[in-house]
Amino acid sequence: MDGRLYTPGAGHVPPVLAGREEALTGWALVLNDVLAVGRPGAEDTMLLGPRGVGKTVLMTAMSTAAAEYGFEVINMQAAKGQDSIVDLLVHHAADRLQQAEGPWRRAKGAFDRLAGVTIGVAPVSASVSVHAPSDRSGRHDPGVLATALATLASAVSDGTGRGGVMLTLDEMQVARADDLALLAAALHRLNVDHSTAPVLFAGTGLPHTPQVLVGAGVTHPDRLFSREDVPLRLDAEGTAAALIQPAQQRGVTWHPDAVQLVVEASNGYPAHLQEMAHRTWQTAAGPAVITVEDARRGVDVAARGIARRTLGPRWEATPPRQMEYLAALAVHGGAATVRQLETTLGRQQKDLSWIRDRLLEEGDIYAPRRGYVQMTVPLAVPFVLAQYAESRDLVDDPERLVDLDTMRDRAGAPRDAPAAPVDALDRVRRTLEHLAGQQVRHSDPRRPPRRPGGPMPR
Repeated sequence: MDGRLYTPGAGHVPPVLAGREEALTGWALVLNDVLAVGRPGAEDTMLLGPRGVGKTVLMTAMSTAAAEYGFEVINMQAAKGQDSIVDLLVHHAADRLQQAEGPWRRAKGAFDRLAGVTIGVAPVSASVSVHAPSDRSGRHDPGVLATALATLASAVSDGTGRGGVMLTLDEMQVARADDLALLAAALHRLNVDHSTAPVLFAGTGLPHTPQVLVGAGVTHPDRLFSREDVPLRLDAEGTAAALIQPAQQRGVTWHPDAVQLVVEASNGYPAHLQEMAHRTWQTAAGPAVITVEDARRGVDVAARGIARRTLGPRWEATPPRQMEYLAALAVHGGAATVRQLETTLGRQQKDLSWIRDRLLEEGDIYAPRRGYVQMTVPLAVPFVLAQYAESRDLVDDPERLVDLDTMRDRAGAPRDAPAAPVDALDRVRRTLEHLAGQQVRHSDPRRPPRRPGGPMPR
C-alpha cells in the first residue's frame, strides 16, 4: 500500500487510539470539574504500566484534550542526569517569555521567585541565569512552586472560567528523588493554599513507580495521585479496531482472517500491534483489501525486526542470573507466581528478590498483583526459550544456571511444550526461534561471540 498509515515507535500517536475511550471520557469530566471548582475537582493522575503499552500516547491525548479546554500544557521528560524540574520549568518560562506570551508575562514575578533570579525577557535577554542544579538540589520551597503554577493558571484563565495549567512528567520512575518529593509537596500545597486554581498534573511510569515515590519520601502517594493502570494488552475488539478503522479512512478493508491473524500474533500488545500493522500495510499489494497472505508476510517481517532491534540487543545486555529468571518465567508461559518461580529455579525468594527487582527496574517484567510477575513483551517468551540454552553454554560455569529441561520438569511442563503461549501464532514462534538461533550478535562476522553478562554473580 502507498503511504504510511500505522505508527510504530515509542510515543508515536496511532491514527486511532483504540481501547482508551473510557480513560479519555473520564479525563474530560476531570477537566470540566477543575474548571468549575478548581483543585477539589482535580485528579492528579499517574498512568502506570509496562513499556510499550501506550502510556505516553495516552498522556499526549489527555494533554491535547486539556489544550482544547484552554489549558497551558507544560510537558517535561524525566531522565537520569538531567536538570531538576524547577530548572526545566524556568527554562520553559524563559522560552515562552521570549515569545511574548501574555499569561507568562503576567506570571513572570512568580517564576522569578521560583528561579531565585530574574528571568530575562526578549528583547533584553532570552537567557536564564541559574546555578548548577546540584548547587540547589532540595532547596526549593514547594509553596513557591505551587504559587507560580497557580499564578500562571490564573493568568491563563483571566477570569473567563476557561483554561488553566496542566503539568506533565514522562517516565516518573527515573526522576530525581528530590524532584518527586518537591512535585508531590507542591501539588499538596496547591490543594491547601490555592484550592480554586485550575491546575492539573499527569505523569507516566512503570508499575513500580509508587514504590519509587515512597522511596523518595512521598508518604501515601495513593492519596495524592489517582492511579490509572494501562493494561499490557488491548482486548480483541480494541485490537481489531486499531487495525480496521485507520484503513477504512483510506478506503481499504481488512479480511476478517487477516485481522484475526494480527490480533493473535501481536497478543494485543500495542507496540507490536502497530509494528505488525505497519509492516502488513507496507507489504500488502492492495489496492482495496488486506488479505491473509498480506498479514502473514507483514507479521513475519515485523517479528524479524522485533527480534533484531529489540529482543536480541536486550537479551545480550541481560546478566546471566536475570536470563535464568526470565527463562523460568517463559517456561510458565510468561507469567507465574513467586512460589512457582521458587520451585522452578530451586531457590528461595530471598535469593531471587534482587533479580526480580533489577528486571522490574529495567521494565523486562512487571507485577500486575502481589506475588505474581509477568513478562512485559509477549513475544519475548518464545525468544527467551529459543535462546536460553545457547546463552547458558556461553557463561562462566554454566552448570550454576538451571537448564531448561530441569525447569520444565520442576514446573510440571512437558519438555516438548510449545515455546509460546497457546494463543500466539505458531508462525511467529517459528520466526522468533529461527532468529534467536542465529542470534543477532553473530550478524557481524568480524565480531566474535562473547560471554553474555560477564562473570557469574555469586
